[in-house]
Amino acid sequence: MEIIEYDQIQKKGRLIGIGTTAKCYKCGDKVIKLFFDYFCENFKLEDKSVFEFYSLLCSMHIDSFITPEKIIVQDSKIIGYIYSFIEGKTLRKLRNIFTIEDVLKRYDKIVSDNENLSKYKFNLIDIHDKNIIVNDRFNIIDLDRGFIDVLSVEKLKEINLQKINQSIIDSLFKVRYIDELIFFSDKMNELYYDLKNPDNMLVLLEEFLKNDDKTIKFKTLRKKVNYEKRYNEYKNLD
Repeated sequence: MEIIEYDQIQKKGRLIGIGTTAKCYKCGDKVIKLFFDYFCENFKLEDKSVFEFYSLLCSMHIDSFITPEKIIVQDSKIIGYIYSFIEGKTLRKLRNIFTIEDVLKRYDKIVSDNENLSKYKFNLIDIHDKNIIVNDRFNIIDLDRGFIDVLSVEKLKEINLQKINQSIIDSLFKVRYIDELIFFSDKMNELYYDLKNPDNMLVLLEEFLKNDDKTIKFKTLRKKVNYEKRYNEYKNLD
């Protein structure tokens, strides 16, 4: 794990994003992510669990999962990290023009890379369409909300893939975090809630198509699939 002191950073660059836990700046071909004080208050380097977590993040080199290259420290506290800037657009920005074909072209890669991620016993958290950057593959950023789990590799592979698949489908149907997606087709609904199996994702995509071509845009497809979005009080309890 490579560490850099905050006062060694000569410039932060251009602000490109503000989330609930941090601000991100683009500096050349890198992104500098700096946590808000309240979020990193307990990220002490001498804390074994914190040290092991960020050491693991830095050691994971998986194409589709963008992890830190350097950890930023101030007063022996981790206050952020530096990672490579990924050229592309967020899935949220593409969800009107994206097609089934666009998903399929990138799907095998994210499934394969998820298998590698799960071997690190890593459980993904905070997966949504602003954290999925699309170019010739799906790239997932902001892994710092995840955690090292005690579950088996096989179980984590399923849990992570379920989150990734549902995040993709939710984005394409413009579902907010506090809402849930309900399909009027029982088969679609069953598939949607059992996306831990990559085959189910492929079958669900085919169900959306019916007689349409794979190049149909989701903006059009949303008008053809019978579904609704409902407020989910259980999600809002978080």
